[in-house]
Amino acid sequence: MHKRLVFLIPVVLFSITAAVLAESGGSLTLSWWTIDGGGGRLIGDTFTLDSTVGQPDAGTIAGGPYTLYSGFWGPIGQVTPPPSGCPDAYEPNDDFSQAKSIAPGTTIRAYICTEGEEDYYKFTVAAGQHITIRLTNIPAGQDYDLYLDDPSQTDVAVSNQSGNVDERIDYTATVGGTYYTIVTGYSGYSTTQPYSLRVDVNGGQQRHYIYMPVMQKKKRR
Repeated sequence: MHKRLVFLIPVVLFSITAAVLAESGGSLTLSWWTIDGGGGRLIGDTFTLDSTVGQPDAGTIAGGPYTLYSGFWGPIGQVTPPPSGCPDAYEPNDDFSQAKSIAPGTTIRAYICTEGEEDYYKFTVAAGQHITIRLTNIPAGQDYDLYLDDPSQTDVAVSNQSGNVDERIDYTATVGGTYYTIVTGYSGYSTTQPYSLRVDVNGGQQRHYIYMPVMQKKKRR
């Protein structure tokens, strides 16, 4: 979740009647109601809000300095937002089922917002590829640890240095599939200073092709 502004939008479904309300904050105000089973688009200033109702989707949409949380009540259930005051756009990601996808080769920033919290992320690799995971910028006075789990959700590597020393895991995948990296708040937390997490994937089986010209011998007449 970005620091500056958060919108919490409850969506209530009664048959085909829906109501969508966005709270206002700062210089941005979004208010919209629809009495049908569709949805629509609201455009104001430099912002555009697209929405549909009547489907069981819910989750988080982040862009620029804003994060939009959506959920559904009634028979579908309600999405639990991050803890109050937690500026983490990847929440909720507290177990394997909520693990957020991250792209290898990019650095993300997120927060441990409560004591003992665990943040789950996932990515895909092929058998034989080498995985390097770095956890840096751990807040001063805190102690976070780093785990790697294979597709069977079993720990295969761990980095648990003391204090806020950088954590690093190097591991070669024995099987292909979805791997999980878990950042745990072993001691302490911070809602003001994010940690940095980066996954790199290299190597693996690659095919190399060599093209050679073929000379065809002319037939005798």
